[in-house]
Amino acid sequence: MTRTTVVERISAQSESLFYHEHVARYRFAQAALSGGWILDIACGSGYGSHLLVEDPRVRVVGVDIHLPTLTSVRQTYQQDRLSLVAASGLALPFGDHTFQAIVSLETIEHLDDDQGFLREVVRVLHPDGTCILSTPDKAYSLRHRIVNPYHVREYFRDELGTLLTDYFGLVELYSQGFTRYYHDRARTYAATIQETKRHFHPLLRYTIDRLYRPLKSMVPGCIDRYLLRRLLGQGYPQPDPEEIVISTDPVEDASVTLAICRYPRREGLDFRSSRSNGRE
Repeated sequence: MTRTTVVERISAQSESLFYHEHVARYRFAQAALSGGWILDIACGSGYGSHLLVEDPRVRVVGVDIHLPTLTSVRQTYQQDRLSLVAASGLALPFGDHTFQAIVSLETIEHLDDDQGFLREVVRVLHPDGTCILSTPDKAYSLRHRIVNPYHVREYFRDELGTLLTDYFGLVELYSQGFTRYYHDRARTYAATIQETKRHFHPLLRYTIDRLYRPLKSMVPGCIDRYLLRRLLGQGYPQPDPEEIVISTDPVEDASVTLAICRYPRREGLDFRSSRSNGRE
């Protein structure tokens, strides 16, 4: 399966590793739920809300700002315990303490007012409720020179933790990436490539190092992989869904940070400002 670097609206495509990475985050959230009303903020194409409602103890409300997407979700997933609402995460149309849990995956990095978003989350979350959210790890984006034009900002792991502790009494951080076995395969591949290049004609090595490598970032991934297979006789190893790992322990080259947040802090927060900003 092929890794995708910049995707926003994720479709339920079994051949997409990005989809399986996202499903893994929903399964992670599902394991932290204990029943009741669940809010899925920025539910997108709806497959995550559909996964959450597999638990017979829950009722799920999926919220997204894009009405045409919600129309499609209604046609695709017809489930009695799944409701859909068109709304912004900055102005949630629900009363205080409505939900036992809130799930919001890859949302906060899109919002200008991240603190206004968290105020709304705290407002509608039950005092004993749980919030599960995820966001790309800024360190990963910098290492791999990924620039996502849809993101207002990204967060380092510790930076996200500091932000969330202003709004929750307990924050547990997790990292998502791939198993050591996959990274070992990738390192073996890199070593094999270097050994293969040693036997190339000097002019070909010069062309690869001085011409192709500087332009590589502008070459579509499918073409890059095709050229590597033709030139070197093998392709870059692609991870399988079974090699996805989410852990509190350090994960090599982690791409996403997840957080389980409990004990929402309401004292001192101005909830009116977040709702008014969302309406503007």
